[in-house]
Amino acid sequence: MTTRMVVREFTSPSGNSFSQIAFSADGAAIGATTGTEVVLFSASDGTVLWVSALPNDTSFSIAFSPDNQYVAVGSALRHRVYLLRRSDGTIAHEWARHTRAVGAVHFTPDSQRVVSSALDGLICLWRLDNFTLESEYLIGDAGSHRASAIAPDGQMLAIAGFDDNTVRLVDLNTGQTTATLQVPARAVSVAFTHDGQYVAACVALAHHNVFVWRVSNLEQLYPPYLPESPLIENTRLIAFFPDGRYWVEAGSNTQLPVRAFSTGAWVDNLVPFHNETPIVSFSPDSRTFYAASPRSGWVYEWDSRTGYPTAPSFRELARVAVMAVSERWLAISLYDWSAVLLRDRLTRSPWLLIPGSGDLSRAVWLIDFSLDGSRLYLAPWRRGIAIWRLLPDGALYEGALVGPTAGHVALSADRRYTASFRTSQLRVWDNLTNSVVAVRDGMPQFSYGLVSLVFSPDSAWVACAGYDNPTVYLWNWRENRALSIEISAGSVNDVVFTPDSAYIGVASSRGRITFWRTQDAQPVAQFTAPGIAAGRLVFSPDAKQLAIAQVDGGLTMARNPFYPDFNNDGQVDDADLLTVLFHFGTSGDHVLGDANYDGIVDDADLLLVLFHFGV
Repeated sequence: MTTRMVVREFTSPSGNSFSQIAFSADGAAIGATTGTEVVLFSASDGTVLWVSALPNDTSFSIAFSPDNQYVAVGSALRHRVYLLRRSDGTIAHEWARHTRAVGAVHFTPDSQRVVSSALDGLICLWRLDNFTLESEYLIGDAGSHRASAIAPDGQMLAIAGFDDNTVRLVDLNTGQTTATLQVPARAVSVAFTHDGQYVAACVALAHHNVFVWRVSNLEQLYPPYLPESPLIENTRLIAFFPDGRYWVEAGSNTQLPVRAFSTGAWVDNLVPFHNETPIVSFSPDSRTFYAASPRSGWVYEWDSRTGYPTAPSFRELARVAVMAVSERWLAISLYDWSAVLLRDRLTRSPWLLIPGSGDLSRAVWLIDFSLDGSRLYLAPWRRGIAIWRLLPDGALYEGALVGPTAGHVALSADRRYTASFRTSQLRVWDNLTNSVVAVRDGMPQFSYGLVSLVFSPDSAWVACAGYDNPTVYLWNWRENRALSIEISAGSVNDVVFTPDSAYIGVASSRGRITFWRTQDAQPVAQFTAPGIAAGRLVFSPDAKQLAIAQVDGGLTMARNPFYPDFNNDGQVDDADLLTVLFHFGTSGDHVLGDANYDGIVDDADLLLVLFHFGV
């Protein structure tokens, strides 16, 4: 499961703001200083493991030893360096040498020394075996050490904050400054890449204020940045991805922008959406995943398997209502424009703006491509669903489906049928003849409109649900058979059929995603949605993944719960077949090999594996 969301929030027990935070080397804990205390949190669930108060002092900087035995803390009031035991937060030792606030502390890679830098200009190396001061170096004037970073090999310290607007690289064995890097303003933070080949500094400028150099020859890589790269405001901190492909910036932009190291382009955000349900869609081959903001218009593109960006993010001309993806095109409905913009997926360049309606106050709420990508279906339209044929040099309007009073509409997966809902009546139209082939009267009014209207992939079923309503209505229009699904709490946020049409998934406002058997509306599996609640559910075309867009802006890429890849190797193969055969006949809750969640591993699970075998 790949998640792009705020998964946990940490609050200091005292209510004070955090001064610095750091992960433990094993990733199991997060340490934070708040001035009045040092707090250790569990990274997995956010619980407070311990709180340590420094005697008559204030905590400021923090670091974990690589062997996970100690936590080093620099203080602001008494100018001390404290060594705390990782296990319980008790003080193992304290060192006194600095005369100003200790702005940064670091451990050497062997966990045998602590390196401290302070506003008095001193760098001190402290030994852990006998708690003595091994060496000290005076670098710059008092008040100059505002930030520092230790190289991964422990041989070099990068220091920022000098009044002469420089970043200095210091050899920790000799105390000699080996390089002085000039920047246009005071540097406020520094960081090394994980391989130590590059060093970066954030400078107190409004925009494009991250500078990156190659350590070996001091070549400046950035700036300049690409002319089309968006401006990132007031970056004050930077962190590199472990693989070195990207870095993330923190400043006034709460989205945490991500840049590609190879180009410097703004390609992603760690928190791309906030308090909104993203618009999501897959490419036809399921390899690329798109998400867009209905508020700001930012559009993001990721590899659906790894979560890494595959192209720079961009801001659309207006807010995004819905979107669809073909092999060649990205079609985006623009709020307040009543138009759909076609962009080339490869170049991202806008190609064609297609009108959606004569009423500019209404957005296009349905976009679908034909299966071969040659036609585009748009709704609303003054005469139902508009059909546009895409040509090499433009688009040709071919006509409309259903009537002008169709109301809410949905297309079947093969584009053969259209479902429409209006004033308590659900209808199915044959698009070949543009005639009504089935009618269901007596449906609810849905005072607040529909939240979902959708065909099953085999076109046999139509499902609909209204806003602030706990019921999903199912209709097999060919057999004129109706069923209903009542969720236990909350209202329906979205409805989706599994790719094989065997199950229907319902996302509720109370944070549950429940799957029901389509044929008899019986529940078969329930999951807790990430975040507050799921707002949209979208299956990938290859049926392997389920994209979950949360109402609070989070995104989760999960495995299709009915795709029988039990060992999660990305393919249904002999290993999954053997899993079913080995557990055949076993019953109970959460039994391995129970692909359809009916509580027993039987022929139905075997058939599911054989159906998906090799996919």
